[in-house]
Amino acid sequence: MKVLFANPPWKSQEGRYGVRAGSRWPFTMPAAGPDSLPYIPFPFFLAYGAALLEARSDAQVLAVDAIAEGLDEAGYARRVAAFAPDVILAESSQASLSCDIRHAVDARKALPGVVYILAGPQASTTPEAILGSHPEVAYCLVGEYEWTMLDLVTAMERPGFTPSGIPGLAWRDDQGAPRVNPRRLPGDLSELPWPAYRHFPMHKYKDYFCGIAGPMVNMVASRGCPHRCSFCLWPEVMYGGHTYRVRDVADVADEMAFLVDTYGFRTVYFDDDTFNLGKQRILRLTEEIRLRGIGVDLAVMARADAMDEDMLRALRGVGLVAVKYGLESASPDILERCGKGLDLEVAKSNIRFTKSLGIKVHLTFTVGLPGETRQTIEDSIRLALELDTESIQVSLATPFPGTPLHEYVRSRGYLSSDREDLFDGSHQCVARTEELSCREIEEGFKAFQAAWKEHRQAKERASAQDQPVHPLL
Repeated sequence: MKVLFANPPWKSQEGRYGVRAGSRWPFTMPAAGPDSLPYIPFPFFLAYGAALLEARSDAQVLAVDAIAEGLDEAGYARRVAAFAPDVILAESSQASLSCDIRHAVDARKALPGVVYILAGPQASTTPEAILGSHPEVAYCLVGEYEWTMLDLVTAMERPGFTPSGIPGLAWRDDQGAPRVNPRRLPGDLSELPWPAYRHFPMHKYKDYFCGIAGPMVNMVASRGCPHRCSFCLWPEVMYGGHTYRVRDVADVADEMAFLVDTYGFRTVYFDDDTFNLGKQRILRLTEEIRLRGIGVDLAVMARADAMDEDMLRALRGVGLVAVKYGLESASPDILERCGKGLDLEVAKSNIRFTKSLGIKVHLTFTVGLPGETRQTIEDSIRLALELDTESIQVSLATPFPGTPLHEYVRSRGYLSSDREDLFDGSHQCVARTEELSCREIEEGFKAFQAAWKEHRQAKERASAQDQPVHPLL
């Protein structure tokens, strides 16, 4: 059996290009073409799934990440046709669903016997609706899908195959009615092989925040997050809860060494949901890195109030050059209401200490969360400029289906649209708050971006003239 793991091209109706697999926040961005995206995350679920299938089955496996390879739809179709798979697994998302379905239709026309499977956030959230409306999709995989895919492919090869006993699988019964099996429990990460890197264009992935050195590679040392941010897609939809699972630190360090030796990467970026939970584990990981003499830069995605000076010093000692911290808002009330519960004072102290060690900091903010007002947006802008980090990211709060935020805004009538393609959080607001309309939220979003841009330009001018920077607010 030939199985294709696919991340198909995604171009929106407005001509924007999107990232889907590997992104916790699927979104679109303006680009000159599919080969010019400034940000392309590594598709961990696809890569782990492909590796597991190769290790535990007789299937012939291929992966095609059309987004990373910069393939347009014609180029992607040629790659699929050349492999002529029996089974295609493709990731889906809310904003890309219409595009995802079109790829399924096209694949079935070109390969009438192919079994087309959707996985990822949208397949996990609305499997019954997808199967009920789109006959070209044979199955949906709910949540973390590596083991579900293995069970399905191996079962399909046996006589008397029935899908009813496979956890995490959505299928159709003999009458064509959608059925969804019980969700698969979170698995032990130590049982997964390393991602099938050889099937992916490893030097095409990029997340060069804070000017980290390239080529860079994404890794994960853990999966999940115990915190309960109402807007966060993967914990609610992909993991089905707030478990936090970690990998053996020696295995993580071995994988790092393999990637650096094999591909020549200069930066390893740990793109975990929350990298820095468990101080002793982090300290052990730094020691394993030191023992192997892995002399590359490190970057991590971390929670600001869970960091401390010991971890930062240890990480700096083995090459940490950049950290992403998610703040989202300067308002303690908003942080409490959205479930993040961040201790802002501790977070600010850790950010300042991070900078004092010469580690660059990237902060993320979200505009339009419940409780947002003009004043709270101004407060968040002021905080961003006060902390004066290397870079920031500002997103529009997007109530993805399956998250508590979606239920909150839907139940209160705050949704302005249910058009799937608008749920990408990068350029259009789809949910108001108690005090602000969608238009006002978009205005605040643009003002935030403009204030930061002006701040950075003023800082660059002052640096060139060797003069102090004056506050802009």
